[in-house]
Amino acid sequence: MPLLEISNVVVRYGAVTAVQDFSGSVHDGDIVVVLGPNGAGKTSLLRSVVGLAPKAGGRVVFDGADVTNWRTHRISRAGIALVPEGRRIFSPLSVEDNLLIGAYARTSKRDKSQLLSDIFDRFPVLAERRHRQAGLLSGGEQQMLAFGRALMSSPKLMMMDEPSMGLAPVAVDIVMSTVQSIAASGIAVLMVEQNAAMAQELATSAIVMERGEIIESAASGKISTGVGTLSGFVDLDIPDEPARR
Repeated sequence: MPLLEISNVVVRYGAVTAVQDFSGSVHDGDIVVVLGPNGAGKTSLLRSVVGLAPKAGGRVVFDGADVTNWRTHRISRAGIALVPEGRRIFSPLSVEDNLLIGAYARTSKRDKSQLLSDIFDRFPVLAERRHRQAGLLSGGEQQMLAFGRALMSSPKLMMMDEPSMGLAPVAVDIVMSTVQSIAASGIAVLMVEQNAAMAQELATSAIVMERGEIIESAASGKISTGVGTLSGFVDLDIPDEPARR
């Protein structure tokens, strides 16, 4: 049984349909990548799964429970973490405080301490900068912080929105390697990316969206239209769906 199953989801903003009849699934340990140009509906899809975008139709089942109409905080506690586009860290706060925000649902100080230790083991650069203001980190370090914050909630599924956006090539390599290691640890990944070629190298399956609809889906490396269609968008540093939010 899939960990996450999305069935015929529709997202509308007024008269504008951002996502039309989307269906897909993610299993434990999968890396499912959603590809498509700006305005394709990718961000709206992720936001709809966690209850941040209104669903006009369809159903979302996570870990055997129908979470279609659950509030975002309840979905988060069930085991879904969203790493948003642009990282959205709290710049004035320290690295450590940003991480602790990710464990807000944990009431035990011992649990939080252990989670923090695990994150510092996984990301030594964050341990070195634990007392530094998060806004002073490089783009790649901020992305590691965003990953770490999400992992502090002990998720079963991590959804990532454009994790490589705006990063230098060397940082992109590190980010993609980190995505792969997260999946290898047993956490499922649903990732939106415009760097189609690199994303397909590590994905177990890929879905291509255009104008809110799926135009192709296949196992990793078997997308026939996706890479060609997206080649002109790979390096764009433009937020997804500017007219649909």
